[in-house]
Amino acid sequence: LELVYQMWNNKVVNDIYEPGSTCKIVTTAIAMEEGISGLADRFNCQGQITVDGQTIKCHKDGGHGDQSFAETLQNSCNPAFVSLGLRIGKSSFINYFEEFGFLDLTGCDMLGESKTYYYGTNNSQFGRVELATYSFGQSFKTTIIQQLRAVSVVANGGYLVTPHLGKYLTDDDGNITHTFEYETDRQVISSSVAESIVDILYGGINTGSTKNAAVEGYSIAAKTGTSQKLDILDRTAYVSSCVAFAPAEDPQVAIIVVVDEPTVHDFYGGLVAAPVVSSILSEVLPYLGIPRSGEAEHETITVTKMIGKNTADAIKAVESLGLEYRIVGNGLTVVDQMPRSGTA
Repeated sequence: LELVYQMWNNKVVNDIYEPGSTCKIVTTAIAMEEGISGLADRFNCQGQITVDGQTIKCHKDGGHGDQSFAETLQNSCNPAFVSLGLRIGKSSFINYFEEFGFLDLTGCDMLGESKTYYYGTNNSQFGRVELATYSFGQSFKTTIIQQLRAVSVVANGGYLVTPHLGKYLTDDDGNITHTFEYETDRQVISSSVAESIVDILYGGINTGSTKNAAVEGYSIAAKTGTSQKLDILDRTAYVSSCVAFAPAEDPQVAIIVVVDEPTVHDFYGGLVAAPVVSSILSEVLPYLGIPRSGEAEHETITVTKMIGKNTADAIKAVESLGLEYRIVGNGLTVVDQMPRSGTA
């Protein structure tokens, strides 16, 4: 019976997860809408930040150093977003948390939708540390559909829009016989702020973790996330994700891919989830009749075999392909690699 129930489970609406860095889109939107921070500001990341005795680290060893407001989102810099969260403050953050729909069910027509599990339902005190971790998408859980709905506010011109299963009905000849009408829930942020954030996300597609979400001939705005499961004993359990909107200049499609506990060595959303987003959009966008641009914006490179090579030779081989690299561990010989040989 348990296996039957598992077959009926719809992870999109039934299960909840810690969204991680895709939630930085929301924090960015709040900061810009409230005038707390903006495109002209700069941040300095030294690799970590301490809040009430709790040290929160950046994913980049040594930190990102001096960076622009846009780069904090493109770099997915935790210390910068902790600073933003603390500037926003508890009261304002809670208000926007509700405005972005996290405290209600989405009403997306699918059965068994779960509620967000947050500070108000887990009996914890919402203090500065919680505010800090919420700012980069940790310490609360929500559904995949809820997260996609919230971050899509920036793609919808600032409006919170409820996703539905049906758009219209047709007869056997393809004639529309009934059109479903849905109300737009509410405007959460201004259209100008929404457009600015989409531009930031699109601008970051050539850098950092969203590179692998790119689709040749299309403008993609994307954000990746890698969250740690904080409510289980296994501290090596992660959730990798990537959210994207396309085309960036006039978003028609929103997509989120969430990989629960990836088993690969490099579990980051940019390596695990982003390539799936790229693969799906490369078929969806042409299917919808959205034309490609005249020029290819990204070059496709096939990864060669590095396993067995001397580390120095492997570095030269990677650089000759025009790729960046990161070495995990010590030693003179490469024993594993990600992406695998042959991966485009």
